[in-house]
Amino acid sequence: MSFGSRLRDARISRGMTQQKFADKLEISINSVANYERGISFPKSDCLYKIFSSLGYNPDYFFQDEIEDKGSFWFEESGILEIYRHLNEDNRRYIRTVLKHEEDRNVDISNYSGVKTCIRLDVSESSMGKLVSCDKWERFNAPNMPDNADFMFRVYGDCLRPEINNGDYIFIRYAPDIPNGKWGMFNVSGYSVIARRLGNRIIAVDGKGFELSDRNKKVSPYGRITAIYKIRKNR
Repeated sequence: MSFGSRLRDARISRGMTQQKFADKLEISINSVANYERGISFPKSDCLYKIFSSLGYNPDYFFQDEIEDKGSFWFEESGILEIYRHLNEDNRRYIRTVLKHEEDRNVDISNYSGVKTCIRLDVSESSMGKLVSCDKWERFNAPNMPDNADFMFRVYGDCLRPEINNGDYIFIRYAPDIPNGKWGMFNVSGYSVIARRLGNRIIAVDGKGFELSDRNKKVSPYGRITAIYKIRKNR
């Protein structure tokens, strides 16, 4: 059975008409009908409402896909469906992030609920490299604010005077950086702290890159939400 067929059976088993179910989800009845017919697929926020409203385990809706695809489990299947509904710019951003993490081999998968810190190595160039922090760096890292996903400890002096060796940069993942705001960008596999100005980004050291430059593969990695400055003893 398809997702749509199982959705229809689950709705009926709960004694809900399409209209009542649509009202509960705060969507149109046409959307419910399209989901059940397989014409469209609900976005992630609506998907969670469906699970909650019907009280079914998510695996129920995807069990046939899981059996058919073997290597896919529920979370992977859900991610794949979300990816299919993204536009090309956002897909390119996701691919860049995945490639970046694969190349740098930095484990950031267990950040939730713990104080995870990643080192931004700018000891040789403002085009930084991401490497895992030492235990003492993670232990002594400041608390991460709610508006950040990851923290990066600066290692090196190539971002001075704006950002110094030992400072912490807090990043919020974002597929796009607003004009005039600072963020971390992936430029051909390197991590660059830069400000977006129109269709360009200007790095701390003044280097400029075109966002549309396919050769450089410039993609936003995340927006800077705060910088924790380390005070040096004089």
